[in-house]
Amino acid sequence: MPAVKGKIVEGGRIIVPAAFRESMGLAKGDTVFMELHGDELRVRPARSALRRIQSQAARARTRGRAGVRRADRGAPGRGRP
Repeated sequence: MPAVKGKIVEGGRIIVPAAFRESMGLAKGDTVFMELHGDELRVRPARSALRRIQSQAARARTRGRAGVRRADRGAPGRGRP
């Protein structure tokens, strides 16, 4: 999507164009994460950040299980709950 000009209004609020909100699936009251990268402000929906974190955790769990015996992973009745 091409860059568009916007404004900062009273209270430091930034108006996000409707086309951007629709493309990102944002609605009034949704939570977003903001990051400052140099002189750029990056905004993303909280749900996309949550999906990314869940994906990273799943990859870490998979790597952590390589070569681990089933009993060591907490199989029922095998030491750990």
